[in-house]
Amino acid sequence: MPRLVVSSHADAQILVMDAKLKVIRRTVGRLDTNLDSGLYKIKVARGGGTVEQLRDLDSDNEIYLPVYKFPAIAPIGPMLGTDGPAVESLAQAVLARRGSGEPGLLILGHHPIQRDVRPHPLDGLRVMQWPGDGPAQSIADSDMLVRSIGQACWGASWLPYSPGCYLLEISDGPQTVHQAVPVAPDWQTRVFLLRRGWRQGADTTSVPDTTRSEWIDFSIQMARPDFPVVYSDHYETIEVARNALTMTEPIFVSRELIDNLLYGKYDNPIAGITGLHLYLEAAERAQSDDSPSDSKLQIDQRDDMQNPKDFAREVLANLGKLLGSSSALASDLLALNVRAGLLPSGQTVTITQPPMFWVSWDILRSHAGRDGRVWVEPQLWSSIANSTAWGPYLVWQPGQTTWQEYVARHTSRRPFPIGHGSALESFTVNSPLDAAPADKPYLALLDEADLAATLGVPFSVTRDAAKVR
Repeated sequence: MPRLVVSSHADAQILVMDAKLKVIRRTVGRLDTNLDSGLYKIKVARGGGTVEQLRDLDSDNEIYLPVYKFPAIAPIGPMLGTDGPAVESLAQAVLARRGSGEPGLLILGHHPIQRDVRPHPLDGLRVMQWPGDGPAQSIADSDMLVRSIGQACWGASWLPYSPGCYLLEISDGPQTVHQAVPVAPDWQTRVFLLRRGWRQGADTTSVPDTTRSEWIDFSIQMARPDFPVVYSDHYETIEVARNALTMTEPIFVSRELIDNLLYGKYDNPIAGITGLHLYLEAAERAQSDDSPSDSKLQIDQRDDMQNPKDFAREVLANLGKLLGSSSALASDLLALNVRAGLLPSGQTVTITQPPMFWVSWDILRSHAGRDGRVWVEPQLWSSIANSTAWGPYLVWQPGQTTWQEYVARHTSRRPFPIGHGSALESFTVNSPLDAAPADKPYLALLDEADLAATLGVPFSVTRDAAKVR
């Protein structure tokens, strides 16, 4: 049988498909296998970019298939090419205006030079401290620099802040969302934005989407104040992992990929959080008997992979040392402790500020039941109930809500009424009233814990609602 060796980046997924386009081999970084003679399609995927090649395999083949281009939001030197030094110069110029030795937010945005995108890459951005009920700081012209570099318009702003949790407000006309951004001692938080025309290239005869005027992607990272802003090539994995850290698009995980991310935490704590989430997901899938073998994440069978709790404990301890006493990423770190099963026995943690990553919020919500170890403050949930995943991040529409209003938005009927005592009355959303069986009541009694689990609402919210009534 011919031998096929395919090499690529450590963070690239390699797939081999047979003549019927069925995936028969899947790994990450490097593939070494024997196959029957015949026609095969080789696909290498990395951070949203792909390279494909057809091979008629009748003898040993050794192939190198790199993926140099993918949709990165952070500025990566090799992808910027000759524009890289100019982008770095812009970032350093704005940092020099107010000094960069203290913590704060560096916001670097860009958009292609085209008519259907706003003329300024930082339009519609404001910053406020959590919980967002105080004054918001708009980015004034005096706080930013704008330059045309290559085929894009770039804008940069440096905003020194004391450590804590802040909200970045992003508005593109009809739509406004909030995103939590951390500021920690001894670190710069760097927010990279890419703006494009909404539905660019789509059929112009269709009805326009009035809820959006732009498509805005962002990447949030941390760095030491004296580190370059334009990433060198070994930081590409951070952007690959950002693309992968969603609930619906897991990637295959190798020892080298995890090591790149976890060692990268010393230069960027957010890389450590990303890497640990991907590592724990890999460990969970490896231990699951429900997932088909071809859909599981592939992990190396080394000692720390066999003891995810010990491995996570070490990583979290190091992240705690890097971040000091700052609470900027407290909810994300708590989510990792919960996911790894590291909460001390009998301890319940209270979540008072939003996490940065959607996967962190999903974990916290899923453990916020009657017998859970997580308590989500009702006021926090009311502020971010309209949350959704924006890439890997948690974003929400500004404003307050109640769980009844939340339910009403997700059903075709009126809000759930409160029942007697601690019971809450619920109705079957998808069944019309006249279709209910005569021998069964249309309203079913759910206690607050069951209702919370059914709706994805933290138990603390429905419990307090029932107590008030």
